[in-house]
Amino acid sequence: MPYQSGGLPPRRGGSLPPRQDVHCPLYLRLQSNSWIIDCNEQDSPNGQSGQKINKWDHKKAHEFRANIKVDRFDRFFCDLKNVNFENIDDNNVNAFVNEIGLVVLESAKKTFRMRTEKPKRRAPKTQGDKPWFNYDCKFARQNFRKLKRRLESTPSFCHG
Repeated sequence: MPYQSGGLPPRRGGSLPPRQDVHCPLYLRLQSNSWIIDCNEQDSPNGQSGQKINKWDHKKAHEFRANIKVDRFDRFFCDLKNVNFENIDDNNVNAFVNEIGLVVLESAKKTFRMRTEKPKRRAPKTQGDKPWFNYDCKFARQNFRKLKRRLESTPSFCHG
């Protein structure tokens, strides 16, 4: 299937219709026989934890499409047509998915630019002026308040 510059590909089978709104302007459909195990947003594909691509701007959609390197997609689809499906393994599939991801990321970087995020720093926990107030005291106080609320909300024989 060659790259199409506009519109969504035709729907096949009994799958759900694609969502059409401004929050998901791209439609890329890859089918797999396995479930997605883990998706960690903290892992950056380029290894730079502080560098991020700016958010999607619908006004720049045409510029984003223009920045996509169609020749790389054409080469990708030619390679995909020539694949021997009897000898395919996870590494081949990962290579194809990475190739698509790199093309989309390059276009996004060119269109929306990169920004550097400052790491968020949390204040260190202070011990306070009560060294005897440890985790056990905190847990006991929490349980006491929880039981007190439960007693106030439910009537009992002793309580009235």
